[in-house]
Amino acid sequence: MDYQRDWSQTKALSFEYQLTSISAAGIVAWVVSDTIFNAIIDGHKLSLPCRVTVILEKRGNEWLIVHGHFSYPNEESFLFAHSSLFTGN
Repeated sequence: MDYQRDWSQTKALSFEYQLTSISAAGIVAWVVSDTIFNAIIDGHKLSLPCRVTVILEKRGNEWLIVHGHFSYPNEESFLFAHSSLFTGN
């Protein structure tokens, strides 16, 4: 599969979580976060803003991830949401 090839070429993978919201109702919880995805791909450093959503379900004594999604917002939307990172506020 293509994603296996792509991830195998990725080194020094990390995430910097920025604005994060965590909520729960009963045995279901969800996490939404604006995140910076950092990696070295084919020798090139890469930092991309992305949005992460994870849905969890409590099964017994464990919270299990039952769904995850990430996407890349447009630059204007990301800069607006994180203006304090660039202005020192």
